[in-house]
Amino acid sequence: MNHQKRGILVTGSHRSGTTWVGRMLSLPDNVVYIFEPFSLEVSTKVIPYSFQHWFPYIHDLPDSEAFYRAMDQAIHFKYVPPPAPDLPTHRALKSVVKGHLKNALYRSRGHLPLLKDPLALFSAKDLATRYDLDVVCMIRHPLAFCSSLKKWDWKFPFQHLLNQSRLIEHRFQHQAERIEHFATTEQPIVHQAALLWNLFHHVIRAYQQEHPDWHYHRHEDMVVDPVETFESLYQKLGLGFTPHIRGQLNASLSAKSGETSDAGFKARNAKSVTQTWKSRLNDDEINHILDETAELRAHFYPEG
Repeated sequence: MNHQKRGILVTGSHRSGTTWVGRMLSLPDNVVYIFEPFSLEVSTKVIPYSFQHWFPYIHDLPDSEAFYRAMDQAIHFKYVPPPAPDLPTHRALKSVVKGHLKNALYRSRGHLPLLKDPLALFSAKDLATRYDLDVVCMIRHPLAFCSSLKKWDWKFPFQHLLNQSRLIEHRFQHQAERIEHFATTEQPIVHQAALLWNLFHHVIRAYQQEHPDWHYHRHEDMVVDPVETFESLYQKLGLGFTPHIRGQLNASLSAKSGETSDAGFKARNAKSVTQTWKSRLNDDEINHILDETAELRAHFYPEG
């Protein structure tokens, strides 16, 4: 019988379905969804710690123990974020009291924390080890990933990776010069996306070798056959898969459109969500992505 973990981490590259998977896995009443504690934009609403870089690597933090003390509070349901400064006093007090009561309920009932954070990808090993987490790692085809970044024009500050010397040393020695080139000379968004896909999936492939007990899923497979895939994953994670959850899962893929106009989580169309890249990428962009990602793509998508 598998050891029951003390929580779940859903990670992988961003735009790979981590939000959808995290939401679907947090449907059981005993699972508490924790949204992106590693984000520069929202981290202090989740943990009492501020990061300096996107995709932070714990070993490069100026004070890793301060980070762990902060994460301990979130994992063990002891952190209540301060209310917005513009809230009236009575509403601020009500917000804090409500947060403490909610955390006390989670602790007393032994709820499981579910960390949903693609930004934690490079630190997944350390988080899983320290907090005894099951890890669900999401993979997405490079054409779909790159087209999504193109849609949102999500350019990436590659200097954030260079500033993390241990990350470069431990994971990206062979890609260091290319990362530096992208950091100093801005590249087209699709070129940036292709490099990011390679970096993320280089780490994911290493994880597959280092941690074969983790759960690796391709976004496309989960969308095409969600019920069977999630039912199996629920069983492996020790979660109860009920008819209500089956209905919620089907509803999440029953919308008219594929990838929505909202960067967050909304219902999608199961049949079109894997095909939207065709209308976004031109032939030159497709060829560039396929050429740049050929080696790792053959590993994750050997069927082509």
